[in-house]
Amino acid sequence: MKKTGCCPKCSSNNIFTNKSFNNFDGDRYRIAGGSSFSFLYIEAYACFDCGFIEEYITKESLQDEGKIEKMKKKWLALKK
Repeated sequence: MKKTGCCPKCSSNNIFTNKSFNNFDGDRYRIAGGSSFSFLYIEAYACFDCGFIEEYITKESLQDEGKIEKMKKKWLALKK
């Protein structure tokens, strides 16, 4: 949806995002780590016809290796 503006599930173009055109003001995921916590910013795309949602970690958050390493410790890796 991010690149096409079309829902891969129902082919609708009724797609909305939490990303603004000027500044990123999207949602955050909190990652706990001991007595402190940090946030990863998530860019989301939603189909308002079928409810399908795609989410991406923003480029800015991906560049913060400390936050990514915390997330890797908390989440399960999918191995094929």
